[in-house]
Amino acid sequence: MYEDYGGQSINLIQFWEAKASGKSIEEAALSTFTGSRMKAKGFGKFTIWSNKRILCRL
Repeated sequence: MYEDYGGQSINLIQFWEAKASGKSIEEAALSTFTGSRMKAKGFGKFTIWSNKRILCRL
């Protein structure tokens, strides 16, 4: 899956790049294409899951 992008989706690549630049998990999530579209539509609360456990809830 996503072999053309190194095995990760564009959103995940954008997330990790934002994290590497010093953004928090929340800021990184909202800086992805999908996160920015959702924020623009008025969605501001989300939950970040990893391996079936909650990492962050906003």
